[in-house]
Amino acid sequence: MLGAIFPVVEIESFNDLLPYLSGKVFHVTLASNWDDITAVGKLLVNTSDRLSPFGNTVNGYFRFKGCVSFFDYRAYGSAEWEDHSYKCLPTLPLEAQSHILVLFLSQSEHHKLRSWEGWKQDQLWSYRVVPYVECGYPGSVELSAIQEVLHVRKKSNLTA
Repeated sequence: MLGAIFPVVEIESFNDLLPYLSGKVFHVTLASNWDDITAVGKLLVNTSDRLSPFGNTVNGYFRFKGCVSFFDYRAYGSAEWEDHSYKCLPTLPLEAQSHILVLFLSQSEHHKLRSWEGWKQDQLWSYRVVPYVECGYPGSVELSAIQEVLHVRKKSNLTA
């Protein structure tokens, strides 16, 4: 059971999760994916047509660039972050009967991250990215690059 492996946080709303996320870079996945992730030993770039728990990412900028997408909350609270953060909440895949895992990227790996600003420089307007909130890690992410994992489940009646 995941709760025995990772700290479990029960939330009623996204705001309950913010104290754990602010100032950090993290990847969110369904808890049901954990066995597959550990079998491979890393987070893989989505190169197939697998749907993301965040919707259809066939035209995701970081997917196109061969990156694993991460939420970047290092600028949490800035005006730019506030303007865009609602566009993709980490709790989006969290449903009444599901659980998510938040995988925090080690600070020693932050220098490898690619900024969303590459989307502007590349002028890839038809690709999706969340400015100021999303970043990409080039290639697969070894589990050794993950500093901490948080198991999140919701109390009843949570809205993303």
